[in-house]
Amino acid sequence: MNSYNIKGLVLKSTNYKDTDKIYSLLCYKLGKINVLGKGVRKISSRRAGNLDTLNIIEGRINEGRGGIKIIEEAKAIDTFKSIKKEYRLVTNAYYLVELVYRNIEDENETDEVLDALIKCLKILSKGITYPSIAVNYFELLFFKYLGYEYPADKIYENNDVVGNIRKLQNNKIPKDLSKEEAVKLDKIIKNFLYRHLDAKFKSLELIY
Repeated sequence: MNSYNIKGLVLKSTNYKDTDKIYSLLCYKLGKINVLGKGVRKISSRRAGNLDTLNIIEGRINEGRGGIKIIEEAKAIDTFKSIKKEYRLVTNAYYLVELVYRNIEDENETDEVLDALIKCLKILSKGITYPSIAVNYFELLFFKYLGYEYPADKIYENNDVVGNIRKLQNNKIPKDLSKEEAVKLDKIIKNFLYRHLDAKFKSLELIY
């Protein structure tokens, strides 16, 4: 049986059997992996709270025959409590993890994506007037990772919109945008997402 340490973010959990859960994690070096949490649904379990969706965790995994990964230890490094307390923030955060979960293949190294996702969540947790701007930052980087970089130089949009897209692509969060500018920026980027991913996201239905 192989045993190794992991660090990553909890994307999703699904109930399994009577007392277990299957967790989808985005981990450094390992990418997206699914692990089994045995007994985490028991009242006496100390791991369940550490493995909540959106938590950054450190843990230890045992991998047995057949490739089944079992998480034996888990410690929450950041739980993003401020995000989980506010509806508009948590819905945006859940959209981000759904976006990643549905568009990344298992066990491909995705350290760049994980870094960007954590950065976006930290921006949301510290407070931002328009959460969509932080989300747009991640979307553009994620598009690039998937091979769909937004061609700002070839799009005939308002100069301000193009300028803000370029800032986001260069890891800069635009400041002092009006509500109208933030809405327009988000709409343009979401349209780009829909065209290329051809998908609908349940979490977006909660936001809009």
